[in-house]
Amino acid sequence: MEGALELGRIAENWSVLFNGPLSMHTSPESLSGRILTVNVDSPSWLHQAGFFRSQMISSLRAYGVTSIRFRHGPVRPQKTVLAAPRAEVGITQQAEEEVESMLAAIDDHELRNSIRGAALRSLSIGSKGPYSGRAG
Repeated sequence: MEGALELGRIAENWSVLFNGPLSMHTSPESLSGRILTVNVDSPSWLHQAGFFRSQMISSLRAYGVTSIRFRHGPVRPQKTVLAAPRAEVGITQQAEEEVESMLAAIDDHELRNSIRGAALRSLSIGSKGPYSGRAG
C-alpha cells in the first residue's frame, strides 16, 4: 500500500520533476521496493531515457527510489504549457522563420513543438537582441 501511495506522489509530480520532452515521453508505471519502472513511449525515447537515468534517480531519491528500470509501454499524458502567441512575446517574424527552418528536419511532432516553444520563449525572455522586436 505504501508503494502505491509513493507511486501516486511520483506520478502527480512527474512533469515538475522532469519537464519538457522527457516527461512527455515517459511516465512512472510501478514501484517495487526502491525500484521504479518507467514506461517510455517509443524505442528511440527508450534509448534516450538511459542517458537521463542518473539525473532521474537523483531527482527521485526523496521518494525512496534508488534504481530505475525503463520499458517500452504506454505513457500517461502530461499537462504541457504551450508557448504564448507571437504578438504577446514580441518576437520578430524573422526569428520565427529561422526557428521553423531549424525545426524542419525534426520528424517527431511532439519533440518539434516542445523545441519550438522553448526556442520562442528563450528568444522572448529579457531579450533586446535583433530577434526580440525591441530596441537594443
